[in-house]
Amino acid sequence: MFTTIIIKGEEYKLRLRTVDVIQVERRIGHNLMDMFMGIQEEKLPKLGDLLAVIHASMAAYNHGITEAKFYELYDAYIEEGHSMFDLVPLVLELLQNGGVIPKGE
Repeated sequence: MFTTIIIKGEEYKLRLRTVDVIQVERRIGHNLMDMFMGIQEEKLPKLGDLLAVIHASMAAYNHGITEAKFYELYDAYIEEGHSMFDLVPLVLELLQNGGVIPKGE
């Protein structure tokens, strides 16, 4: 139950575990369900919130990626022609696989 993202030709496996959900909620200061509800209402989450979810989801399979290294990866992702809008479906998939929201939402 993982999701993948490819940055600079390298594939990264992402999985949002319970420990990661709790860590992200503490970091961003609100429930991840709030993020989902905002997306449902067509409100784009803060970039920092999206990146916090993705960075936390890297811990299961990509050990040792610091926050600074992760931001470098995100900059490379942007340089490849992506935008923060491309992160929304990825985060939704992570939330589904992590059991935060039901699949198919």
